Amino acid sequence: MGAVIDITGKKYGHLTAVKFKEIRFGKGGKPKHYWLFQCDCGEEKVLAKADVMSGKTKSCRLNHGIFEDIKGKKFNHLTAIKYIGIKHTKSGNRFHYWLFRCDCGNEKVIKRDSVVYGVSKSCGCHFERTDIAGNKYNFLTAIRFSETRCTKKGKPYHYWLFKCDCGKEKVINKQSVVRGTIKSCGCQHSKLQSIAHKTHGETKTRLYKEWRRMMDRCNAKPSKNDCHYESYVLKGITVCDEWINSFETFRDWALSHGYADNLTIDRINYNGNYCPENCRWITNKEQQSNKSTNKFIEYNGERLTHTQWSERLGGGRCLVHHRLMMGWSEMAAVSTPRQIHRKQVI
Repeated sequence: MGAVIDITGKKYGHLTAVKFKEIRFGKGGKPKHYWLFQCDCGEEKVLAKADVMSGKTKSCRLNHGIFEDIKGKKFNHLTAIKYIGIKHTKSGNRFHYWLFRCDCGNEKVIKRDSVVYGVSKSCGCHFERTDIAGNKYNFLTAIRFSETRCTKKGKPYHYWLFKCDCGKEKVINKQSVVRGTIKSCGCQHSKLQSIAHKTHGETKTRLYKEWRRMMDRCNAKPSKNDCHYESYVLKGITVCDEWINSFETFRDWALSHGYADNLTIDRINYNGNYCPENCRWITNKEQQSNKSTNKFIEYNGERLTHTQWSERLGGGRCLVHHRLMMGWSEMAAVSTPRQIHRKQVI
């Protein structure tokens, strides 16, 4: 393993050896000696002795910016004014910050390495100076740069004069317009809000009301003034899931299956549910002939209601009903032509 060579007090770069700490083994089993070193900045750190002695590690941090005086030096649009200090991150990294003056006159504290290595080239104004004159963003067209405004913390925001489609001109934060946070001078706000919350926009149409009434009938609650509970809920009549979940689906089916404003929805089997296979569009008169309370008579292979037989005979809608009340048989009531006697149809 080898003896530990004492290097206490020796200095390598910005690091001074304090005391031996431990031996660590690499993946191949090779031992590595670790010492506690004190940096010129006062920071103490455990480092590999070989890395320090070979010059690979010169300080507690590889790029130790505090030891390089950059005062007065210019990097892109930033000129270093004075050193501010060290800031530590949550992960333990240390960064050195300097106060820089931008060509625009704004002063800002920025991480030294970001400026030196070209990550930060200005206080923020250089990026914003990109010419966007003539570019259109939603309802706004950029006309010209107006001014730079800084927050209390010194962060710059650049404002441009924009012309809205409505004709109004307004100075607005360029970043908000480019990112789409602001889309107009304000004239489109209510309209855009309406579009954002709009579903189908057909709540006032007759078809939507038909759909709403259909839903209400199948979800009625017990009430003395509402017969729908007994006629629909107690009989187990429901609306299919595709119509419950979407008015648009119901609308598309209705328009492709003969819907008209003078028609109403009807269940072919009045004991069945509301669904595409069991529904149709018919007139109100036809609707009355398909009620569960209707009474039917079969004659000559036809099955019609009392009203339908009465109309077939050319009499009033109650002709067959009156005949049955007078004691006529069903066959006689629907087969005997109407007779006019003493101004009364029989």
